[in-house]
Amino acid sequence: MTGASSYDVLFASGLEIDFDADGNWTDVDAPRGKVLPAGIVPLEIEEQLPDLSTTTGVNEISRDIYGYELELINGQELAFDTTYKFLGFLD
Repeated sequence: MTGASSYDVLFASGLEIDFDADGNWTDVDAPRGKVLPAGIVPLEIEEQLPDLSTTTGVNEISRDIYGYELELINGQELAFDTTYKFLGFLD
């Protein structure tokens, strides 16, 4: 029997959440132009956003063993490590 490596859940609102085989979310993506629901982005990251960008609305967040990547409503992408330290802007 082959185990699933990931699960994708698409809500009627258009929000999509990807989970790994252990049930941990790996990616949360709101519909284009919409922000993620409150509580998904770690508070330690959320508190840094006003200082890093003129747009604080997060459209997508991904995480892996190295940290987090966020895409903002304006298309800007940011990287954070696992301790929520800002690493820089992505191309």
